[in-house]
Amino acid sequence: MALFSSLSKSKQAQAPLPGLSLGVLVGNIALLWVWAQIPVWYRSGSADLDAYATFWDAWLGAAAISAMLLLTNAAVLYWATLPLALPHLEEAGPVDKAQFWKHHFVFWLCVSFHLVCLAFAGWLALTILTKGWHWPF
Repeated sequence: MALFSSLSKSKQAQAPLPGLSLGVLVGNIALLWVWAQIPVWYRSGSADLDAYATFWDAWLGAAAISAMLLLTNAAVLYWATLPLALPHLEEAGPVDKAQFWKHHFVFWLCVSFHLVCLAFAGWLALTILTKGWHWPF
């Protein structure tokens, strides 16, 4: 039992790694890019324009984009932004200056990701409402 308590204490005092958080952020951006490219890849292998139009509407519809933005934002928030935002550094003891700046740089990249996604979702909702529920693209 003492073994598990000592492991949990040492894990709590360890500062979060900015590289891991950056990996989560880059992975989610790559996921969004690949997800947006799938209709283009489908079109390159298909000559059926009606099937392509149906696939495009379903894959890049407002509900699908909203779901993907919500999922990627939740993943970045849980595995990247919050670990860097929580006060782990005070518990871990002194850190070198390079680690401090990496930590804050990745944190602000994550915050920028959230703000850009929020701005895009707001623009998308406003555009859809003003165009009478028509897709803006």
